[in-house]
Amino acid sequence: MISAKAYAKINLYLAVVGVRPDGYHEIETVFQSVDVADDLLFELSPKLDVVCSVPELSGPRNVAFVAAERLREEEGVTAGAVVRINKRIPVAAGLAGGSADAAATLLGLNRLWGLDLPVARLAQIAARIGADIPFCLTGGTSFGTGTGAELVETGGLSCCWLVLAKPPGRLLASDVYSAFDSSPVQPARPGAALRAVLDVDDTGRICALIENVLDPIVTRLVPEVEAVKEVARKAGACCALVSGSGPTVFCIATSRDEAEGISKSVSELCDFVRVVRPVDRGVVLSEA
Repeated sequence: MISAKAYAKINLYLAVVGVRPDGYHEIETVFQSVDVADDLLFELSPKLDVVCSVPELSGPRNVAFVAAERLREEEGVTAGAVVRINKRIPVAAGLAGGSADAAATLLGLNRLWGLDLPVARLAQIAARIGADIPFCLTGGTSFGTGTGAELVETGGLSCCWLVLAKPPGRLLASDVYSAFDSSPVQPARPGAALRAVLDVDDTGRICALIENVLDPIVTRLVPEVEAVKEVARKAGACCALVSGSGPTVFCIATSRDEAEGISKSVSELCDFVRVVRPVDRGVVLSEA
């Protein structure tokens, strides 16, 4: 058996720069892995199955199942596997929990089935399943373009603590992008400035450059988001912004004590709150 930890991500920067003929949005983004993770277990089996701690996410509808099936088809694998997922990352929250599970599944089954495929090959498969999955394979900090699948590793966010705060409810990325398309939105500032200071130990400079053009859209769709941001800022957060397509808000703090204070302040408004640190990987595999 193989076990895996699949880490969540936040978007420190997100700009929409166009729409492709197939309907997917072209973006520029800075991904950052954070240390809240789903736990997965992979075991050989005659058939393929995914069993999730969130029952409605079990079976073929789970993107981890799609990833396993695609890997098996493209590499001519006849073996099966049971993938067991213990969800700790909230669902449809802008944290790429499903993408993280899919990435972990590609890596875990690559080892379980003895395929020995390089990460570059797994990334090709991943990009055809979901835009965030290629990043989740490697994690850390990366600048993403295209649909988010074209990645360049960049300096890491290491100088701060973060609070993840999700108000009740789920948001589908497709609904958020649809609302974005029909709304007048101010264009984002170029992301190059943020990339240049990420490896500098200066939280204030980083916070001044963090941006997400979907933030006002998500705030309109989930009004509680604005209250979370306001309370977090009053509690000392130097930045409070929606991650990805939300509704999770990430808050940046300069110390653990400050982060704990922010966490307590927003807890009554949220159904998920965690104090986290940035991490330099997307998935960790081990022998179970």
